[in-house]
Amino acid sequence: MQQHLEKEDGDIEGPFTIALAAAKTENDTSSQVVVAGSMELFTDSTDQIVSGSNVSMFTDIMTNLTSGEDDNTSVIPVKDYKMSTITITSISTIIGGLAASIFIPVVLIIIGVVIWAVRRKK
Repeated sequence: MQQHLEKEDGDIEGPFTIALAAAKTENDTSSQVVVAGSMELFTDSTDQIVSGSNVSMFTDIMTNLTSGEDDNTSVIPVKDYKMSTITITSISTIIGGLAASIFIPVVLIIIGVVIWAVRRKK
């Protein structure tokens, strides 16, 4: 079976229904159902293709389904965290290494000697 993206004779033109919501009320009782065309609609990789619109659609669906007489429900959107890299120059690495291995210990030794000398004279 060969797959290609070109339109062929008999292909249906869009727009296409990707999700459908239905509601029914009977004897003062209402029910709602939402059917999505694919589980892939709500994956991260598919959502990146449409710039977060699928997450927004899912949030709207959940808000609609959970809204009852007492609107105490809320959906908190996911926050996007981006990890950035820290670039340190070689001179900064050398200075930091010298400070940690030489300068700080020398200063602490000098402070210790001064405290020892002051206490010894008392």
